[in-house]
Formats: sequence, structure tokens, C-alpha cells
Amino acid sequence: MRTLYILWKSFYDICRLRSTPQNLPISNVLLMLLIPIYIIIGVIHLQLYFTIKQIIILIVLDLSLLIMLVSSLLYFVGYTQRIKQTLTAIIGANCILDILSYPVATWLKFAQSGDNNLPSLLLISFIVWKLIIYAHILRHSIESSFFIGFILSIIIYILILSVLQQVVTI
Repeated sequence: MRTLYILWKSFYDICRLRSTPQNLPISNVLLMLLIPIYIIIGVIHLQLYFTIKQIIILIVLDLSLLIMLVSSLLYFVGYTQRIKQTLTAIIGANCILDILSYPVATWLKFAQSGDNNLPSLLLISFIVWKLIIYAHILRHSIESSFFIGFILSIIIYILILSVLQQVVTI
């Protein structure tokens, strides 16, 4: 149980920009453990808005594109040894953010039509927070500035979102 707490705290500290992906172990086991957790949290989160068929497509594509884009970026800049830690940090941080944003997504889903300004604003703030976390993780992974990390996080986010919108009407 203590190990789970340490992992939770590590990902939470990454979300608060107080820890870096280098502080995570280089572990296939941890990465492979996080992927089903990410999928389960994603199913719970997306079931508010999509059918199960759409959810499966969205999660498989999202995870595949995320892994491919981040791995390609790290390969391109010559930091292939950091792929596992970077993916572990991003997937773990996504799990934390999805858990934290679920009540807001539920609120938005069931809010009256004129009553959805605050939950919409809160969800946008979660997206911005996600981009900041991605930037933080990427800048440490490729040893660059926060600005470069932020630009890369926006590019990755837009590419993934664009593909998802082409496949499933969002």
C-alpha cells in the first residue's frame, strides 16, 4: 500500500510541477500497469458523452498516438533512453487529471443549458493544466526550455485531437 501512495504522490507532484520524469523508475512493469489504469479511467470519463464503441476507438487511438508521437519526438532528439520515463509520467499525470476532472465533466453533462459556463471554464482550465504538465515533462525529457516544451505539448495535443475528431464526431 505504501508503494501505491509513493507512486500516487510522484504523479501528483509531477502534476504540481514539483517533480520530473527523471524521478520515476525506468520500468516496463510500471508503464504496463499504468496503461490499463489509464484505459479504465478513460472509459469511466468518456462514458458520459460517447457510446462504448466510440470509447474504445477513442482510447486506443489516443493512447497509440500519444505513445507514437512522444516516442518519435524523443527518438528524433536523441533521448530514446527516456521514452519509458516520459510515457510513464505523461500517462500517470493523465490518470490524475482525469480523476480530478471527472466531477467537473459530470457537472457539465448534467448542467442546465444556461448553467454550464462555470463547468466549461473549469474543464478548459484542466486542458490548460494538462498542456502545462506535458510541457513540464517534455522540457525535462528533451532538456529544453519550458517554452519549447509548451509548443511541443500544444502540437501533440492538437495532432491527437485532430485525428480523434476525424474518426469520431466530437
